[in-house]
Amino acid sequence: MSGLARLLGEIAALAPEIPPEIPDGEALFRQFDGMVSKRAVGLGNHLPMALLALDRLGAAPQQLGEFAAAYRRRLVPLADMTMPVVTDPLELRGEIDAFPRLDLFFRSALARDEHRVVLQRHLPPLLPGIAGAALHPLIRLAYGLLGDTGSEIAAGLAHATIRYRTLPASQVAPSPMEADPRALFRRLRGDAGFDYKPQAEALIDTAIFAASDRPRFAPVVDDFVLADDPWRQLAPVVAAFHVVRDDPVSLYAVTGVHAARVIARELAWSAARELWRQVWRAVAALYLAAGKPELPSAGYLAQLREQVGRPDDAPDWPSILGRAAETRDALAAIFTFTCLEEGRRSGDRLYRWLAWRAIT
Repeated sequence: MSGLARLLGEIAALAPEIPPEIPDGEALFRQFDGMVSKRAVGLGNHLPMALLALDRLGAAPQQLGEFAAAYRRRLVPLADMTMPVVTDPLELRGEIDAFPRLDLFFRSALARDEHRVVLQRHLPPLLPGIAGAALHPLIRLAYGLLGDTGSEIAAGLAHATIRYRTLPASQVAPSPMEADPRALFRRLRGDAGFDYKPQAEALIDTAIFAASDRPRFAPVVDDFVLADDPWRQLAPVVAAFHVVRDDPVSLYAVTGVHAARVIARELAWSAARELWRQVWRAVAALYLAAGKPELPSAGYLAQLREQVGRPDDAPDWPSILGRAAETRDALAAIFTFTCLEEGRRSGDRLYRWLAWRAIT
């Protein structure tokens, strides 16, 4: 049993709204995994990801149980649609009603083969469509890998299949020249052809595809040259993007880049490169959907990093994690964990500032 499965088993004993007859953590995880948000379009369920994030942030079992019980009220069960049996999951790309069937298909595949084999077989054909649902399927898949939980890996692959949707593609093979994503953001910002006014009530997914539906989207965005380590190209830029926007659009850019880092190490080199190329394209679409904000200057970001050294402006990580462990906001928990992980990898104190802002 994975560490997350054992954790969920502890929650089963603590949360009063979780039926006591559930025998173990994996069964509990399946119950949550088979539920969707009452309000979200596209089968959103942040609970498994939030539980993993809160556990890694140091939340006590009682806190996890209380969070699970409260969040459960937002979920409803999926209809039972396990027939007919799926033989080719690619035939069901974009079919939201196929989630239960695809979930079963990928669970069965993971029962036969180890997760890396399943990922390398089934994820590459889905990469051109990972911008669907604002990178959420990719994030969910990454959390399944982080928690070593097959049911959530299966859910992530199923979600990536049903929300498959491609951004505009180049009509000719691109010959990329620009290695600085900030320069391409400036090019998008300075081109009136990419003007898009964010709509307050629009779903992020809708905004991404409306904002990127421009003839010049692919020619500009596909001018990006991937470095040997694409994460080091993109992570500082999406962090700066979130500094200025501080909304779910930019949040998904940060968590999506973190997810790509987790998933890329499970893929063959060529598939990992394609993953990063598609994540960059999705990040560019998110930037357009946010209204092309001007990124903060290097000087301003340096000031924020300096604030982290002053306790009154941003406390140390233990204080931040203690505050985050008490949250009832799933996105705040997930984002704080992302900041912790990205800060550890990069050594950039800006993530500490971002985490503190997220929970205050």
